[in-house]
Amino acid sequence: RWLGGKYAIKAVGKNHLSAWERAQAHGTIALPKPNPYIPTYLTLVKHTEKASATPHPVEIANSDHGEVYFWGDTEYKVPEVSWTLSFKSPLLDGTARSTVLNALYVHAVEEKLVPTLSEASRGGLSAAISSGTLKTTLHINGYSEKAGDLLSAVVDEMKHVNTSEKSFDVYKESLLSQYNDQAKSLPFSQALELVGHTLFSHSPLQSQLASALNNITYNDFTTFSENVFSSA
Repeated sequence: RWLGGKYAIKAVGKNHLSAWERAQAHGTIALPKPNPYIPTYLTLVKHTEKASATPHPVEIANSDHGEVYFWGDTEYKVPEVSWTLSFKSPLLDGTARSTVLNALYVHAVEEKLVPTLSEASRGGLSAAISSGTLKTTLHINGYSEKAGDLLSAVVDEMKHVNTSEKSFDVYKESLLSQYNDQAKSLPFSQALELVGHTLFSHSPLQSQLASALNNITYNDFTTFSENVFSSA
C-alpha cells in the first residue's frame, strides 16, 4: 500500500492445506550436520604462576620432524590460540619451478578447504595457507578448544590433494595473469623485486615464474602434490 502496488489477502484453499499436510520431506533436502567447530568451553584462562615480566617463547618440542615453540599470553586470559606452522620439503628448493608448483598446490588446497573453513568461521576459528619459495605456511587463529580439530582437518586436506585437470587449468591461468601483472606494477615494486632477486638465490623474478608456469603440465602438478610433504 505504501508503494501503490496491487495486492490481495485471500484464504488458502482447503485442497492446498490438505496437500501440504500430506507432503513428504524431499530426499535431497536436509538440515546440515552439527558444526564440529562450535566451542563449548569458553571459560577465561586461569594462571597459577606469576606472570613473567618479560615473557618469551619457550621450546616445547624438538625432533627430526621439526621444532615447536610456545609463547603464552598472561594478560588477556581469553581461551584463544594463534598458531603459525611452516612446512618445509626437499621439493621446495627455491627455484622458479618449485615455487610455481607450490603456488598451484596452495590454490588447490584452498579450494578444497572452502567448506571446512566456512564451518570453522562460524565457530570462531580461521585458517590461512600461503606459499613461499622454500616453505608453505599455515596460520590458525581462534578459540583453542577446537583448534586442534581444525588443524587435523587442514593437514589431512594438504596430504590428499586431488584436483581435476580443468581446475588445474583455471589455477594456472589465474597465476599466470598474476605474474604477468608485475610488469605493470609501480616502479618501486619492480625495483624491490630486482633487489630481492639480486640478494637472494631463492627469489625468482615474476617473469621467471611465468616462464616456468608455461612449462608445467597437469602430470607435473599431480606428482608434486602427492610427494611435496611425504617427507616434510
